[in-house]
Amino acid sequence: MYAIKTCELTKVYRGSEKPALCNASIQCEKGSIFSLLGENGAGKTTTVKILCTVLLPTSGEAFVAGYNTVEEAEKVRQIIGYLPQKAHVSIFFDWSIWDNLKFFSAMNNITGLTFKTLAKTLLKEYNLWEKRNELFRNLSGGMQQRVALIRSIIHDPDILFLDEPTSGLDVQARLQTLSMVEALKKQGKTILVTTHQMDVAERLSDSVGIIRSGEILLQTSLKTLKEQYQGKYSLEVFCGSSVTDQIVAFFREFSSVEVLHRCPPRFLIWDGEDIVKEARKKFQTLEFSLRSVSLEDIYLKVYNTVNT
Repeated sequence: MYAIKTCELTKVYRGSEKPALCNASIQCEKGSIFSLLGENGAGKTTTVKILCTVLLPTSGEAFVAGYNTVEEAEKVRQIIGYLPQKAHVSIFFDWSIWDNLKFFSAMNNITGLTFKTLAKTLLKEYNLWEKRNELFRNLSGGMQQRVALIRSIIHDPDILFLDEPTSGLDVQARLQTLSMVEALKKQGKTILVTTHQMDVAERLSDSVGIIRSGEILLQTSLKTLKEQYQGKYSLEVFCGSSVTDQIVAFFREFSSVEVLHRCPPRFLIWDGEDIVKEARKKFQTLEFSLRSVSLEDIYLKVYNTVNT
């Protein structure tokens, strides 16, 4: 049994003719991290909100730990933690960290000494104990994100939904958040992450899904995905826009090259070194970067395949 599963999930918002989700089916195994990848507006947040019982689907079904998110919504809420995309919106700005955690813990029937012990443990673990009496509004963005994450896990949920957990964070805060998520996985949590940051997904994920305009284009394990592209390379060309068309036309002459992005030019290639040698002879003033295929390259290929 999958810890998280959707079956042909569709959502059409009132007043809209175009579905935000269209027959979207995903699965996430227990104890793993699944990353749902897509551009802004692709349907990631809508998917998460349905799984967290915040939204009702128009059709299709969603299950969390085997519970139907519509028919057994209360059971779902008891076993999940939810970090919204705009986490700060769901926290009281003029309350201290401690008072915020106390309030949200009470909503989960965690009070008294039990709350104090849990809160102290988590705040110390995430280096916020000395800040416990600070108003939320006075915290840095990274600290606010840590508080929001603590709030979502203080009741020790089995399954977590993290909607764009690193969006808008500086480098240090981003790394801290990623480390927190990795530590939660080691505790056996099942985690669904939404992101448009491919390096975040590549670091965290056991499996990934790519969503575009409400439709799931691909779902597989990260290991399988990388094996499929073994022996292929990504080539990026650093050039001005005036020569972009010439560069793209040159590489399209090779059957072993696919265009991933036009500006700046990026290509998926086989036999990389020989092709790059020819390109350097023709475009002697340009810089070429040849490397192994990344998740970002695969993401671009999947989108381009759908568009053609």
